[in-house]
Amino acid sequence: MSIIIDPAGDVTIRLITTDSSDSEQKPITVQVSSKCLSLASPVFAAMLRPTFLEGNKLHDTGSVTIDLEDDLKAMLIILQALHLRGREVPKETPDIDTLLNIAMIVDKYDLSAALLPWISLWLLQDRYKSFVQKNTEWLAISYLFGDEHGFKIITEALINNCILDEEGVLVNFYGKRLFSEGVPDSVMDALKKERKRVIKSFYILFQSHIKVHEEKKDRGCKMTRLLRHLDLTTLINSMSVRDLVDLSIFGYECYLRKNDRDDFLDFSRSAAKINGLELSQFQKR
Repeated sequence: MSIIIDPAGDVTIRLITTDSSDSEQKPITVQVSSKCLSLASPVFAAMLRPTFLEGNKLHDTGSVTIDLEDDLKAMLIILQALHLRGREVPKETPDIDTLLNIAMIVDKYDLSAALLPWISLWLLQDRYKSFVQKNTEWLAISYLFGDEHGFKIITEALINNCILDEEGVLVNFYGKRLFSEGVPDSVMDALKKERKRVIKSFYILFQSHIKVHEEKKDRGCKMTRLLRHLDLTTLINSMSVRDLVDLSIFGYECYLRKNDRDDFLDFSRSAAKINGLELSQFQKR
């Protein structure tokens, strides 16, 4: 199957896709412009110079075929956008998996500047629509796109709601491990560190009030179990319903947040301020 984006294009990108009906690998070729690729991406610009095999062939013969192993759907959206074929680019935010694949390609080929208008549109429309269910992907998407505001908000929510599984790996509200492909270990380490800081902050606050109940030893045991096992939201909620602490004396503000699983109390607006991470702390280049 061949797709022509630029009829006068001098580069043929060959992508391999798998037919779900017979698991046969079938190449898809896309005819594009080397000029568009080079202007949009420093990576493609370097690849198409005479000093590289692909660039050498392009300069010798006037055309070249490049084999890529990127996601077909995501790459086609990107190539249409780079060639200013706006009618072929989705105005609505792509599904979460496609958006993640686009983010990975954008990061791989350094395309964030060229695709900034489209990225801004997609994130503005759908930054939080599927966040609760898909926050493992949104962490990677916000990081790979360089979305500073989204990254800060998402990491704040993850710090507030994530817990550690038996292997010490962060999992979200639904027990799903955070998607970390393309996200450096330093981000994950920072999430754990900030989560630990907030728990310690809450512990200090609660300790002062728990002394009132220290004659009831069983409540001290409950405190230890809560700190070990529960996420921050459940931790604070459990403290309140077990009468271990009167939240009002610390100025806590709580409200019910609806989702498709249960109602739960969110105490993220609390005296122990939870801060999201700053993207600038984690330089990719």
